[in-house]
Amino acid sequence: MYSLPAKLWRSAALWAAAATLAYGQQYSFNDGYLLNAALLDPSFAGQLDHRYNMGYQQKWLGIEGAPRSFQFAGDFNFKNFNVQGALLGDQAGPLTRVTPSVTVAKTIQLDDYQKLSFGFKMGVDSWNVDYNKPQLDVPIDPAFQLGSQTLTSPNFGFGLSYNFRDWAYVGFSTLDLSSRAWSPLTTVPPHRHLFAGINLPVSGKTTTLRLSAVINQVQNAPIDGNYHAILAHKSMGAAGLVFSPNDGLGIALSSASNKPYRVFYNYTYPLNPLNAFTRQSHTIGLSITPKRKPCSIAGPRYF
Repeated sequence: MYSLPAKLWRSAALWAAAATLAYGQQYSFNDGYLLNAALLDPSFAGQLDHRYNMGYQQKWLGIEGAPRSFQFAGDFNFKNFNVQGALLGDQAGPLTRVTPSVTVAKTIQLDDYQKLSFGFKMGVDSWNVDYNKPQLDVPIDPAFQLGSQTLTSPNFGFGLSYNFRDWAYVGFSTLDLSSRAWSPLTTVPPHRHLFAGINLPVSGKTTTLRLSAVINQVQNAPIDGNYHAILAHKSMGAAGLVFSPNDGLGIALSSASNKPYRVFYNYTYPLNPLNAFTRQSHTIGLSITPKRKPCSIAGPRYF
């Protein structure tokens, strides 16, 4: 592998990054799930009233054209509905997608212990292709030769989840419905996610071990999973491991949850051939809850 010219490997990595955005098995915001669960599960939107999130992720640091993404989101309660407004963006190689969206969710109290939540996400994808960026020694992908420089298309998603008190949850979601890509030779297949988690008390009500998993499925790609084991203390913060067999192994850190401001950080080491070129992916985030208003439908997914 190391005998090939470095420029050819850089070119291959750039197009691999572009393919990840268009067909990717890993949804580009998977690593931001711990900061904002509604990124993968629309039914979770608004479950912390007046909470604001912002985050940035850089995958495969040091590789030209490597994927990067950002998110800005705010949660609100409005007339018994939960709402999250968000602005999401991801870039890989010559491709950029920016998506403003609104997610509306509703939680139904089944009894004193059980809740059922469902949500619907509505967004608009704005694609942009920078044809001046690719400088390759290999033939140009015909998808780019026939594609448009810009394109706008609607994007929808939905999610359903079941919560048992603040102890456990399970649910599923489908994202990227009705989304078009920048080229007639490419599509954006739906991303399907199955998720579950449980909180195990370690020391009274102050420390818990939070185990969770997200199983991802995309058309024409193998099923992939993200697994989290987080030890959380209300006044000291949280730390734990994140693992994806086909993507990477990393650590997740967070400041204390009983403050109006929280800082998040996630480092991932790639568990694939990319570790020959890079050993770093980083996600940083900030969460602000200025009102500190208690929420009657709080679930167990807060990092």
